[in-house]
Amino acid sequence: MITHLSFSLVFISMVAKAQVVEPGDWSSLCLYGYAYNINGFIDAEYDFIANHNYLFTIEIRHARNIYGNPTLEYACGIAAQEIKVNNPVCRPLFYWNSNIVYADIYESITTALAENPSFVAFNEKFNYENADFPDWWVTVPQDQVNNTVLEGGFIDACKNVEAVWGADAMPILYNMLDALLEVPKINT
Repeated sequence: MITHLSFSLVFISMVAKAQVVEPGDWSSLCLYGYAYNINGFIDAEYDFIANHNYLFTIEIRHARNIYGNPTLEYACGIAAQEIKVNNPVCRPLFYWNSNIVYADIYESITTALAENPSFVAFNEKFNYENADFPDWWVTVPQDQVNNTVLEGGFIDACKNVEAVWGADAMPILYNMLDALLEVPKINT
């Protein structure tokens, strides 16, 4: 059973031009899903995801009962492969947070913090005052997109960066987001 499931509509200007349709015709809308199952998706859930979504974010707690922690990168890649097998058009996305440190979930964060604990500031927030942090932060979703079948990223909590770090942090965040757009799969 999917533990958390939320669907919304996403309009993707890069994918298709607006089309005139009859009232009640949803055929030109791209559906977006976002879910996880701590035990991993079962076949029926993969089928539902593949048949109902154009974009789908694999949430951070996915498959943690199977692979343990911190292994989200691995679990996300496995789920993305299965989604693409069921529907090659569906675009699985990597969940990445701009503000909150999930060191117990991501192997990349655990590894980075062992070498550079100053990437984390107070209250388990990423440290926007660390000059090395932005370059590292960008590499995690870039690596996922370049080395798996994931086709982009869902970047969460952007509005919270300003609340925690102030307006001076926003240009740093904007530069990080711009750097993510340089990954070819994210741009397609």
